[in-house]
Amino acid sequence: MDNIDVVVCTRNSAATIVAVLKRIRSYVPVNRLIVVDGGSTDGTVGIAEEMGCEVYFDGGAGLGAARNMGLRVAETEVMAFIDSDAYIAEAWFPRLIRHFRDPDVALASNPVIYGYGNPPLERLYRYLYAVDAAKPIGFISTLLRRGKVMEVGGVRPMPACEDFELYERVTAGGYRWVFEYGVETYHPRSLLGDLRHYYWWGLGYGLIKPLKGPFMTFLRSPAAAVRLALRCHPIHLAYYPMLRAAFLLGCMKAKLGLVMGGGSRGGLRNR
Repeated sequence: MDNIDVVVCTRNSAATIVAVLKRIRSYVPVNRLIVVDGGSTDGTVGIAEEMGCEVYFDGGAGLGAARNMGLRVAETEVMAFIDSDAYIAEAWFPRLIRHFRDPDVALASNPVIYGYGNPPLERLYRYLYAVDAAKPIGFISTLLRRGKVMEVGGVRPMPACEDFELYERVTAGGYRWVFEYGVETYHPRSLLGDLRHYYWWGLGYGLIKPLKGPFMTFLRSPAAAVRLALRCHPIHLAYYPMLRAAFLLGCMKAKLGLVMGGGSRGGLRNR
């Protein structure tokens, strides 16, 4: 396998980017290590430059725009997106790259353990992947074929859920986004940070999907919370409904923006 270009989208990632870049250098056959920065003020850019990265700037246009810039700047046919707070495992690249023997595979991703180092969150996400068979759709640690992704229109300039929106276009175009459950990526996050992230995901999801799904999931969340409290951690009796409420609120905010703005709110801040 030839070396690949790796794109890391950043904004104020100084606390995590050193460890992230070291893991990429150690575990991935890197051709070019590309950072697309969204306006960092904490020294992220300087760290990236010191570690030999090519740095580009998205002008604060949002995560979807940053990913699309990375897609255009990269040159290798197979490339990677790895987030600036996502710690890949040593087995990540060999486990994902094998799926590209199939010419119809456009992207491959793997489970992300949000809240790594936070036992209630770790247990929740491992349970959702293992028992509920949650699909790890996302760009957090993903390999892709540039040509196929660009063929279906690239990454849309959305504030969040640009990966889910792409997933639907990829599958509608006859290609495959495959999931490798044999390796995890680790993403440190607090309980409060996870709530904020669900709200942010809702801001993107609400731009492309009706409210019925998130609303019904929220209504069912107390019953689901009992099961999660028993299987994962007692805190989920209260916490899981809060996650679903945060997601629903983000969706509602996106819908309100569409009504008031008369169109897509691609300029919403994302990070």
